[in-house]
Amino acid sequence: MLGCPSCDEAGCNDCEDRGYIEITDCPKDFVGHRVSSAANLAAWVSKGILPEDGGLNDQDAWFVSMQNALEADVNRIEDERRKRG
Repeated sequence: MLGCPSCDEAGCNDCEDRGYIEITDCPKDFVGHRVSSAANLAAWVSKGILPEDGGLNDQDAWFVSMQNALEADVNRIEDERRKRG
């Protein structure tokens, strides 16, 4: 769930007066390719890997995609472990 950005969680037509919206599909489905690409670059930059020559710009697309998928799998496994206690 995500607090409704239209009403600051007060309740409105967009959130059916609940104050929040449920995200049931992948957020990438709601944004365009440019926003998705920018979010991916921001994630890499937060790890200190800059989109510059010798850095992220020199990596093949398959490698970047594989690394993103691997990281998603690791995060999912860690979440499952935390839930189990």
